[in-house]
Formats: sequence, structure tokens, C-alpha cells
Amino acid sequence: MLPKSKRASKDDFKLMEKADVYSSNIMFSLKAKKQKLANSKISFSVSKKVSKSAVVRNKLRRFGYRVARALIDKIDNHIIIVYFKIIPKDFIEVEKSLEELLTKSKIIKK
Repeated sequence: MLPKSKRASKDDFKLMEKADVYSSNIMFSLKAKKQKLANSKISFSVSKKVSKSAVVRNKLRRFGYRVARALIDKIDNHIIIVYFKIIPKDFIEVEKSLEELLTKSKIIKK
């Protein structure tokens, strides 16, 4: 899990109505907004349309935060909300897909 200072808050979710960057792939949808912060923030959301089970939704969010821990230092001053669209097969698939999406949306550079 990421420290609370690196996770987006409920107020940040409201800011995403006017996001700068919208991007998606098969597994994720992403909204991002450039901010004048010292560090970046990222959060994951899994709707009940993806899975009715809270256990599965929480597991997916934990997968996302685990991947984000490695990528958060490469992201410069963005607030990012990532929405899961499907249930992935394994952790490696989440890792590849998220890094690909962040690169595609030009939030991180390879």
C-alpha cells in the first residue's frame, strides 16, 4: 500500500471532472490532472460492475497500489485516478498494462 500522502483523496476525485488527460486500454481507464504539488498522487477505483464481491474489488485495488509503488517516483506532479474495467488474470498483467497506459498518456517517460 502506498503512504496516504501519495494516494488521492475524495476531494481529488471531485477535481477529476476537469481532468487534463483521459486515456484507456483494455484493462484500465485513467484520468489525470497536472498539479503544483511536491509529489504525485494516485488512486484506484473498482466499480461493482467489475465485481460484486468486495473481496475481489479490494484485491484489485491492492494490486494497483503495489504496481504504483514502483512507478510513483517516475510520475511528475500529477493526480491520477485509475479505474479498473475488467478483472485481470494475474499481477504481472496489471503491471504491464498500467505501465503501458501511463506511458501512452505521457505521464511517465520510458
